[in-house]
Amino acid sequence: MADPKPSPALTPPPGNPRFPLADSVRGVALIGIIIVHAFFVSGAFEDGFEPMVIELAIALQVFFILSGFLLYRPFAAARAAGKPVPSIRTYFRRRVLRIIPAYWLALTVLGLTIGLYGLWEDWLPIYTQTQIYTDTPLAGIAPTWSLAVEARCYLFLPLFALLARRLRLRGSWVAGELAVIGLVILVFEVVRVLDRADPGLFGNLQLMAIPVIPSSFAIGMGLAVLSAASADPQAKDPSKVSSVHAFIARHPARVWAGALVFFLAASFIFRGYSGIVELPGTAGQLGWVNYLGDWWAGLAVALLWVLPALFGDSAGGWVRAILANRALTWLGVISYGAYLWHFTIQNELQRSVSFFADLPLGASTVAMVAVGGVVSVVAGALSYYGVELYFLRRKEPRWRRRARTAPA
Repeated sequence: MADPKPSPALTPPPGNPRFPLADSVRGVALIGIIIVHAFFVSGAFEDGFEPMVIELAIALQVFFILSGFLLYRPFAAARAAGKPVPSIRTYFRRRVLRIIPAYWLALTVLGLTIGLYGLWEDWLPIYTQTQIYTDTPLAGIAPTWSLAVEARCYLFLPLFALLARRLRLRGSWVAGELAVIGLVILVFEVVRVLDRADPGLFGNLQLMAIPVIPSSFAIGMGLAVLSAASADPQAKDPSKVSSVHAFIARHPARVWAGALVFFLAASFIFRGYSGIVELPGTAGQLGWVNYLGDWWAGLAVALLWVLPALFGDSAGGWVRAILANRALTWLGVISYGAYLWHFTIQNELQRSVSFFADLPLGASTVAMVAVGGVVSVVAGALSYYGVELYFLRRKEPRWRRRARTAPA
């Protein structure tokens, strides 16, 4: 499967492989988020399909898994090959240039034109992505609370990499890292349970602000360890996961079938909770089986959905043919900008354009998905080509960029 010249947005650190099918996974996740928010702003969570629609919010877990995988893999690969930790300074440089310019652009333009809740009153925490630690965690661009959580993960990741290098389990660095990652997941799940059982246990902090790392991000880190261990023939610690890697490479359709089973279970057995938001009128009314079952089923969906893109991505098959679709790939490339703009655009269309209010509820929601989605994608493309690319081409230090362009 041909790997076209990568976008500067998606070029990995030097010496590390690129996972091109991850682009289209992002694209599909963006579609899911746009659909969920279109139903939300139009008030359409009332027909018989609302459990399946709200479960599309699982797409957010997909973003977290991909981030954990792609960001931690260079660190895991360095350890597998017995090399030093990658430059942490360059790591943070890449993160800042990837996230901040487009975010500040969206905040400023939307704040000066449409207007954003609390932006000018609480501009400092919003612009620094620390609004989730204030009394107004959804101020600014509401969905960017998730970016603030990811920012916490960005700070945690290199520290984890440095500490994990000291650990081995039965002589295996892979087992040692996976054990610590498993502990990170356990801590988050325990915090979720405690917060659900006693909402006042952590004071006024909402779950998003409690300083723990989400399970989905940690799962992505675990996948990075397995990928690095199985891919490097020079690794000092031979991989024991090649059989799992081979199964995913040979049978991606079975993996996706498992994702579908868990998605249906989340929608119709544990229905009511997407792992992100509860259906209107059900807040605090769901039992533990629904609450935890739906959350864990959602994690399983996200995990199984991304696996064929990250393991055996060149092995072929109809699943990977879908993921190699150029339109989905391009959508993934511009997905960050579209994510930043889409919710405010949808809200403004619903509030200001009478066309949507005059339509029946179902038709209005479909129109919002279509029109709001197209406008959001256009905004994301303008953000990407107009602003993001300029900074993304500068993710590497100047001396390294010169070395890449020097004649052989």
